[in-house]
Amino acid sequence: MKEVSIQRQIGLFLLCSLAITFLLAACDGDSITGGGGGGGACTVANCFGGGSTGGGGSQNPNLSISAVPGDGENTLTFALSSGNADSFNIYWSTSPDTTTPTWNKIEGATSPFLHENLSNGVPRFYGVTAVSGGSESDPSAVVGAMPGKWTQLDQVTVIDPPARDSHTAVYNPTTDRMIVFGGKTQSATLQDLWVLSNASGASAGNPTWTPPNVSSPPPIRASHTAVYDKQTNKMIVFAGSGSTDGTSLLRNDLWSLSDADGSGSPSWQLPPFNGSPPSTRWGHAAVYDEQADIMIVFGGAQTGVAIFDDVWVLEDATQFIPTWRQISMPATGGPSARCCMAVGYDSTNRRMIIFGGFGGFGQSGATLFGDLWTLTFDATFQTATWKELTPSGGTAPSARCCAASFWDGSKFLLFGGGTFNNSSDDKIYAFVLQDDTFATADGASGGPPARTFPTAVPAGHFLLFGGTEEFTPFNDLWRLE
Repeated sequence: MKEVSIQRQIGLFLLCSLAITFLLAACDGDSITGGGGGGGACTVANCFGGGSTGGGGSQNPNLSISAVPGDGENTLTFALSSGNADSFNIYWSTSPDTTTPTWNKIEGATSPFLHENLSNGVPRFYGVTAVSGGSESDPSAVVGAMPGKWTQLDQVTVIDPPARDSHTAVYNPTTDRMIVFGGKTQSATLQDLWVLSNASGASAGNPTWTPPNVSSPPPIRASHTAVYDKQTNKMIVFAGSGSTDGTSLLRNDLWSLSDADGSGSPSWQLPPFNGSPPSTRWGHAAVYDEQADIMIVFGGAQTGVAIFDDVWVLEDATQFIPTWRQISMPATGGPSARCCMAVGYDSTNRRMIIFGGFGGFGQSGATLFGDLWTLTFDATFQTATWKELTPSGGTAPSARCCAASFWDGSKFLLFGGGTFNNSSDDKIYAFVLQDDTFATADGASGGPPARTFPTAVPAGHFLLFGGTEEFTPFNDLWRLE
């Protein structure tokens, strides 16, 4: 088999188009059932990466393809539901953008096809065409897969954290430590603090849990948020619920933990602040811009009272006296009010990313979301703009709430989550974002059991802790490599 890089050149495109017109006139039109786009034929230059698909922007409904990721490999299965084909061509790229000349071609592929020797953690997107009588069909839909391998980690400790959900976890990449705070067990809401050293496994030995001895912690809470600044080694905790059901005894207090990763002498403070804080809430989202020292808060709920769509910033978040400020947003054009959404932050573009969540109360009045939005700030964080991104490739996750997620610098990763009947998902998804669209790649299977309300941090590719399934919490650790 031969793999070649696609190079789009206008002159070559015109020559190929003339050649294809001649071939189509000479061959049997029933040999391949095309998608109705431009006569059902395409070339290396215009199937993928030529500004259109199938010579006319169409996909072939009679061609199907699936991609299953493994450790350093993706297995592709494809078929033509009607018509005949002499062979198949696979097109692949690390970008889902079919308008760019970055797609590669594998000629004469047979199903199943093993695409191997791949780097784990890098999404790849695939399409296939059928070839018959020298003519190439319109391409299939685009699918995505991200190679990887899940490992459940042994924990070498005298005592492990109690199994929990609705907690927070942040990560210091400099010291390779994860910091876990609060959450709830089956019978109690927590205020404990745990530090996991060697979280990524980069050093010899297994990860190790330590409960730092810290006096005067915040009141018990779950469904709160925490952000972390590695420059000052501070963790900022905001709001949440103090009840065992995780939705009442709501708070809007702000706490700071110095020496948060346990490398010094951790200490809790209840800092004074300027401005009026957001109202009490749980299930909100919070992210942190390290360069600007700003925490951003969106949404959340007061059970039976209100669900929010407001946006707040905490300026000088790690300083002695931070300042709360609400961002004025248009009444329309943004996401519906919600809580328990997945969230990440792209610091390069100053944008918060949210997916899913739910709005309303009760089984009949609640709405589960499956949309993806970005909230982009100006350079001074005075204004912000919402944009909904539409799916362009791969299979987007179903509507859900209560998943674990983060932005890893190039993509948005999401694991788990559930629906109102607590039917959780045990898949990981990689979202690759473009200006107005997103494409998803399925991640490797064989990892953690399905769950809701876990946490994840970017230690290795993806480090998962805790969560619950049908009210049974976990305290296991899983790493995607």
